[in-house]
Amino acid sequence: MSPNTQNMKKLFALSRNKCAFPRCQNELICEGVLVGEICHIKAASPGGKRYDALQSDSDRHGLSNLVLLCPIHHTVVDDDDETYTVEVLTRLKLKHEANSEPMTNEEAARGAKIFLNVENSSGFVANNITGGVFNINSTSNYVDGEAALLQDYKRAFSSHSNCVKTISKGKGSVQLIEGSVLVMHVAPVRSPMYTQRVDFERIANNPDLFQAMGAFHMGSELSYEGLYCWSNPEGHNKPQRSYTRVTRDGIVEAVQGDISSGKNNEYLILPFLQETIHQHAAHYAGSLTHCGVSPNYLVLVSLVNAKGKRLLRDFPSGSLAEDIPFGLLGDSILDFGTVLLTSVPRDKTESASKLKPILNHLANAAGLPSAPYFTPEGNYIYSFNVIKL
Repeated sequence: MSPNTQNMKKLFALSRNKCAFPRCQNELICEGVLVGEICHIKAASPGGKRYDALQSDSDRHGLSNLVLLCPIHHTVVDDDDETYTVEVLTRLKLKHEANSEPMTNEEAARGAKIFLNVENSSGFVANNITGGVFNINSTSNYVDGEAALLQDYKRAFSSHSNCVKTISKGKGSVQLIEGSVLVMHVAPVRSPMYTQRVDFERIANNPDLFQAMGAFHMGSELSYEGLYCWSNPEGHNKPQRSYTRVTRDGIVEAVQGDISSGKNNEYLILPFLQETIHQHAAHYAGSLTHCGVSPNYLVLVSLVNAKGKRLLRDFPSGSLAEDIPFGLLGDSILDFGTVLLTSVPRDKTESASKLKPILNHLANAAGLPSAPYFTPEGNYIYSFNVIKL
C-alpha cells in the first residue's frame, strides 16, 4: 500500500517543493528531477524506524504520517530516532506546513504524479516506493539522455548525503583533524539530449588540478574507486586538514576539516567560508572541463560538526572575535542547498554570483539577509585567494 493521489497532492502542495527539515532549502523536485524522499513518521513496515504495530495501514500511509525530506535529512532523522521521535517529527511537519505558501492546483498535481509513478511532461518517472524511500529507476519510457540525467542527479545527492553522514559519525573514509568540516561535491550532470562518457584517464593524469581545499598539493593516489589527493605532507595515512576524491564518473568530493578557529575552536568565519565555497566550486568545475567533462555541474555544500559554533559575519582583524556580530549555529549538520552551473565561471566575480543561492543561505545562518560584499547591482566586490598554487 502506498500514499493515494489525493494525500500525495496535498502533501506536495503543503511542502512548497521544499524539504521539511528546519532551515533546509533543498528542493524535492530539482530541475525536473525527483530527488526528494518520503519519510513515514511511524515506519511503513516492521523493523523500520519508529514503527507502530497498532497503527492501521490507512493511517500508516495517511497524510498525517507522511513528511517530505531531502535525501540528506531523511538520512539524518532515520539515523537518530532517539532525537527525531514521532513527536519531534510531527512538530517539524506541522511547523513546515503551517508556513506553506499557496501552490497552484496544477503544480500540486504535477508534483504528486512525479512522486506516484506517473510520467511527467519531461519523460521522467519516479517508481518503486519501498520502505518509505522513493527510488528512481530507468524504464523503457526514458530516452538514454533522460535516464542518464536522472541517474546523475541521484548519484550526486547520494554521494553528498553519504559523505556528510559518515563524517558526522566520525567514520569518514579519511581521518580528519578535529573540528567543523566543510563538505562540497561538484558533480557532472548530463543534458537529456546529450550523454558523455567520463574519460577518467585524463583525470588520473592531472591530479594537481584537484588539490584539496585550502592546501598545497602534497600527493595523490589512484585506486579502484578513483583519485585521492591529500594535504598532509607526512602522507595519505596521516590525519588530513583537507582532501579531495574524484570518482571514476567525475564527481569531485572536496572536504576541508579544522575550519573553526579560536581558543576552543568556537568560531567559523563567514567571509572565509564564502570565498572557499565559490572559488573552489569554480576551480573544480574548470578542472573537470580541462579533463573533458563538460558542464552542467551540480554543486552541493554542507557544514558538519557545526552545532554551537559562532558564525562570525566578518574577520576578527583589528577587533576581538567576541565583539563581532554572529549567528549561533543550532544543528550539527547544516545543508546549504544546490546550484547548477551551466558553464564554468570566468572569474571570482562570476563564481560568487553563480553560487549566490548557497552563499545567501550561509549568510542567513550568520543572521544576515543575504551574502555580503555584493553591490545593489549584483557585482561582487570582495575577494582574496584561498586556492593554493
